[in-house]
Amino acid sequence: MRGAARAGRGSHTFIGATHEVAERMQDFLVKLETPALEGIQVVWRGGGQIETLPRPIPDLYAGEPLLVLARSEDLPASVTVSAAAGARPWTASLALDEAATMPGIARLWAGRKIEDLGAQHLVGAPREAIREAITELALTYRVMSPYTSLVAVDATPARPEAEPLLERRIAGNLPHGMVAPEAEGAAPARYVPGVMPAPQPVRLNLPQGATGAELSLLIGIALFGMGAILLMARRRRA
Repeated sequence: MRGAARAGRGSHTFIGATHEVAERMQDFLVKLETPALEGIQVVWRGGGQIETLPRPIPDLYAGEPLLVLARSEDLPASVTVSAAAGARPWTASLALDEAATMPGIARLWAGRKIEDLGAQHLVGAPREAIREAITELALTYRVMSPYTSLVAVDATPARPEAEPLLERRIAGNLPHGMVAPEAEGAAPARYVPGVMPAPQPVRLNLPQGATGAELSLLIGIALFGMGAILLMARRRRA
């Protein structure tokens, strides 16, 4: 849905339950009827060749922020954003010579670039080339992608090397009303009066995984026999 909305310079919404339909659709229609800015154009001054994402830049809707990412060899001197606010033109410029440097922006751009590459197969780009480009980006910027994932390795030892390993059984949870048989050699469970009442042994009736299969089979045989008798009687009459 995000891809379709991006291609059409529109917006999208996700409805996860039927009781959300009216509210979500009302908000969605309000957004579509009242875009804040349309036909947004971003022009960078300086910085050499610059790649801007998303492509194309969607319209800006009320209550829905628009994030534009760019990658350049050098920091541009300024950026100018122009659009139409209804029937009136709107323009804003921002100098970038004192722009703040924040960690994570490169990975944010890489994630958006991976989304852009993933949609290029819709316009005929070869899938193998897309896969290689996405994999290279994901490994370079250390982000997740459809072809890569992150693995966390905890190198902190949980036990001193000189301490020997110990093995012991750990009790598992049982359904309410069931009492597990005591393991051989294990100490019986202790209950504190007034804090945890001792469970009462009950008959263990677990699901058998079948319904009245035998009864259904007998009924089926009886119906088959009755059908055969009726068929023979009908043939005799004929």
